[in-house]
Amino acid sequence: MRIRTILPSLIALALAAAPARAGRAPFFPMGVWYEGGAGAMRDNLIPDNPKLAAARYLRDFKDIAAHGVNAVVVPNSPPEHHKILLDAAKKAHLRVILELGAAGGPLGEMIRGSRPYSEDEVTKTLEDRLKPIAGHPALWRVQLLDEPPADAFGRYGRVAAALRVAAPGLEPFCCLIGSGDFDGFLTASQSNVAAFDCYPIGPASPEGDLAPLQNFADQARLAGLACARNNADAYAVIQAHAIPGGLRFPTPGEMRCMTYSALATGSRGVFWFLYQSEWWNKEKGEMMDGLVDSQYRARPLWGEVTRLTSEIRPLAAALADLRPDPAPGVVECEQSVRLLRDGANHPYVFVVNMDTKSAQTVHVRMRVENGSSRVSRVGSKAKLHPRVEAGWLTFTDSLPPGGGGLYEIRVRLAGSR
Repeated sequence: MRIRTILPSLIALALAAAPARAGRAPFFPMGVWYEGGAGAMRDNLIPDNPKLAAARYLRDFKDIAAHGVNAVVVPNSPPEHHKILLDAAKKAHLRVILELGAAGGPLGEMIRGSRPYSEDEVTKTLEDRLKPIAGHPALWRVQLLDEPPADAFGRYGRVAAALRVAAPGLEPFCCLIGSGDFDGFLTASQSNVAAFDCYPIGPASPEGDLAPLQNFADQARLAGLACARNNADAYAVIQAHAIPGGLRFPTPGEMRCMTYSALATGSRGVFWFLYQSEWWNKEKGEMMDGLVDSQYRARPLWGEVTRLTSEIRPLAAALADLRPDPAPGVVECEQSVRLLRDGANHPYVFVVNMDTKSAQTVHVRMRVENGSSRVSRVGSKAKLHPRVEAGWLTFTDSLPPGGGGLYEIRVRLAGSR
C-alpha cells in the first residue's frame, strides 16, 4: 500500500521541555509510568511503611534506569513517600513527574469538581505537600491530575498558576485521552507540554493490523499539531500493557511502530505504560499486566524498551531541534513518511515501517533541484546511495518490523526559499 504524506504549512514545534544548558543537548524524556499508590490502595504493590518502600523504590528505579529510561511518571504517591521516592530517583539518575496524592489529592478533587474550589486550600495544599520537596533535584514536574475532563480545564489552569507562584521554575504536567481538546487544555493551563495516551491494540486486533497503528499515528499527528499551535511539546504515552477483555500486549513490532510514529509526527518525548503489573479486578482475579510481572520479573516488552531507548538516544538531539517543514512539498514513500527541518533549515525525512511483522526496503522520493546531494541516516554509519534525476531525489533503506529511520538530507529542495 502506498502512503503519500502532503505536508501542510505549520509553525515550528517547540524544543524539548527542559532548556538546554551550554554545551548540553536538551533533555529528551524516554519514560515509564510507575504506579505510586502504596499500601491498601494498590494491594501493597508498594509497602505503606516509608522505610520499606524506600528499598522498593531504589530497586525499581535502578532497574528502570538500567533499561535506558530517564524519566518516571508517579501517580497517586502519598505525601509521606515523596522525599524517599525522590531520593531513590536521584540515586538512579531519573527525573520524576510526581502526583501529590491519590488521584491528585485535594488539588485533583478541586480540579475534577468533586470538592469545592478554594484558593486558600490550593495554597495550603501546595504549602504542605509541594514546598518540602520543591527544590529536590529529581523533581521535574508535578502531575496535578491525570486525564481531566474538558469542563475542568479552567480549574486546572487556576491550580497550575498557583503552582508556578508557589514553586517558580516548576511546571505542571497532564496526560489527555488521545488527541483530545489540546487547544482548550493548553490555552487554559498555559502549559509548555501536554501528554496524550492512545491504547489501540485490543484483544480482537489481529497482530500487525494496520488500522489500530494508523489510529495511533493519527492521534499523535493531531496532538503534535495542536502543541505546535500552542508553542508546546507533545509527549506520547504508548501502550505496553494488557487488560483482560480490553487490551492485549502489543507485539514488539507494534510497540516499536507506535513509538516511531509518535516521534515522526512531532512528539518530543515518549513514555511507555505501565512498569508494574497490578490488580485490575481482584474479585475476578484479573491483572493489568505491565512491563514486569507481579513478581517484578521482566516480560518480553521490557527488553524491547531497552532496544528502543538505545536507538532513540542517538536521535534525541536532532529530534529536539526538528520541526515540520513549513514550505509546500510532497514526499513519497510506500511507508509512512514525514519531512522536517532543523534550526538551520536543513531538511530531514522520518520514515516508519508500518509493517510490524516483516522488514521492508523503503523507497523515498522527493522533489529537489538538480545538483549534488547527500543523505545520511542519523545515528547510523550505514552508507546510502541517493540519486538525483529529473528533479527527483531517491534513496532506499531497510527498516526492521515497525522500525523507523531519521535521514539527514543535504540537497536543495524544489521551491526552497
